[in-house]
Amino acid sequence: MWAVRASWWRPWLDVEAEATRRGMVLRRARIISEPISPYIRYEYDGTCTNIAAGEQVRWLPRRRTADLLLPGVDGRTARLHLRPDA
Repeated sequence: MWAVRASWWRPWLDVEAEATRRGMVLRRARIISEPISPYIRYEYDGTCTNIAAGEQVRWLPRRRTADLLLPGVDGRTARLHLRPDA
């Protein structure tokens, strides 16, 4: 399964690896609902490829986000913040 995933995911992993080689920090926060769905479990199992490419990934249960200032929680919001000075 991971060999197939890596074949179509490889271009993004190469971008991540190159960015981290240049000193960029790539962070991802995944806010998850509980109980965890099969798809979230699949995402979790596949995160090892992102980490190996240099990305920092953290998982946070939605119930622990009440005090955080976050974008919408409709499940469709993504925020990509690129800082060339970092």
